[in-house]
Amino acid sequence: MACCETSRCFAVVLMLRDILLAYWRWRRPQDWLFPSAMRPADPLDPSGIRLICRQAGKRAGIVQRVHPHLLRHSCATHLLEKVGEGRIAGGSRIGK
Repeated sequence: MACCETSRCFAVVLMLRDILLAYWRWRRPQDWLFPSAMRPADPLDPSGIRLICRQAGKRAGIVQRVHPHLLRHSCATHLLEKVGEGRIAGGSRIGK
């Protein structure tokens, strides 16, 4: 587990680490891990991330509008299914 400064903890899945490492080796980003396509010296902005999520959802055949916050809820739901109801992620209570 790794925690950011706001005490929101997240698990870094090994598969994600491997994917990000492969991406970094392929692109060799200089300033930002995910630079803007239009302005490579700047990071990918929130509207770009929302667009990428919407496009990925359409390609995956998901009818519901896909957005970054939806992924956060999906991750929490799947985590809850795996560990059961209880306290996880820095002591916050999730569940029914």
